[in-house]
Amino acid sequence: MQRDNMIERLYAKTDLDFDQIERLTDAQLREMLGLTIESVKPEQPAKLARVVAPVLKPVMTGFEFVEHEGALHRIETWTHGLIEQRVRVRCGATVRFEGRAVSASIVLHWLRTGDLVKRVPRERKTWQAAIRVDGKVKHLGRFATREERDAAVLMYRLGFVPSK
Repeated sequence: MQRDNMIERLYAKTDLDFDQIERLTDAQLREMLGLTIESVKPEQPAKLARVVAPVLKPVMTGFEFVEHEGALHRIETWTHGLIEQRVRVRCGATVRFEGRAVSASIVLHWLRTGDLVKRVPRERKTWQAAIRVDGKVKHLGRFATREERDAAVLMYRLGFVPSK
């Protein structure tokens, strides 16, 4: 908006003297009229530009890791204006965790045990089951506990042969 137009509008709007209004700077005139520099288009100086509200995009405000059906998922919280929405997304093989890229299995182990490790310990099967049949040793497999081993031997003696 041109200076003359701003002066005329302010004179009609207020009860200030014309001389007082002419001594004001452009910034003071705009402030008293409630105009901002962004609201006036330079190619249309005599008209006020239409102020358009910006289009709000959804913003992710937070997330947390959870275990769902044995896999690692991330629950993301998205806000769009006043609306808040939570979305569960399955994680890939690697995820960002505490500022670094780590394997999803490490985060899943941390969720299950509370122990943050560099490498997920694998389950060690230490109990070996074997039985002697007709003078030959028949190997039945390795098991994590003594009870599992004894159950495998008993099942074999009862006639239940494990399928391979």
